[in-house]
Amino acid sequence: MSRIQPLDPNNPDTRQRVPLIMRPIYWLTKRMVGKIITPMMVQAHRPSIAIVGNLLGQVIEGSGKVNLRLHKMAQIRSAQLIGCPF
Repeated sequence: MSRIQPLDPNNPDTRQRVPLIMRPIYWLTKRMVGKIITPMMVQAHRPSIAIVGNLLGQVIEGSGKVNLRLHKMAQIRSAQLIGCPF
């Protein structure tokens, strides 16, 4: 089984293939999480998916339907449950 190679800006083999539009998204991800997470580097192959996915997340967070702190705690807990390393 082959996997999609992440477009890592720190990897000389993939650095040149990172679309310019992904650089601000990488910067924001690194600022929010502390590193560029692998799912974002995989989504870089299709920047439109990354952009729309991020917009959807912002809309959900901005809706005010769920307390932002509770929402973040739920995200962290679900990441723990599935074994996400961040």
